[in-house]
Amino acid sequence: MAWKFRAWFRNRMLYNDFTITPDGKAVLNGRTGKLMASTNLRDCDGREIYEGDIVVDVERILDSGNAWGIVTMNPGKWISTMITGNPDAFCYGDFLDLVDKGRIRVVGNIYENPDTLMTLKRWIVRAPDRVTREESLPEIIRIINNPP
Repeated sequence: MAWKFRAWFRNRMLYNDFTITPDGKAVLNGRTGKLMASTNLRDCDGREIYEGDIVVDVERILDSGNAWGIVTMNPGKWISTMITGNPDAFCYGDFLDLVDKGRIRVVGNIYENPDTLMTLKRWIVRAPDRVTREESLPEIIRIINNPP
């Protein structure tokens, strides 16, 4: 398995134009970025899935606000990936199964698309100031159909 990484440097995502230090940091021109590993998995559109990606189950997201999560690598484990950001999201075993079935789509990442993350969080939050599901629906459909 070939290791692939990307890194976030303040306002841009880079896929190869940086150095990885022996202690696992991404460095570019003396600046340190957030290093993210590839899972070596691909979504339903063929896009490679990286740590920090926001993913949705395209068949369940409109029915259940819980069908999304953030891909997170489990520190200290040998290439163990978790789905976080949503306490009711699918577990990692389900995530792998959904990838195999072509139901997972990357809809952004936590650095370049914080608005997408906030929209998905609003989709499941049950608070008095919550935007109603009906008002959020067009934005959720846009996110699903037009990933970055």
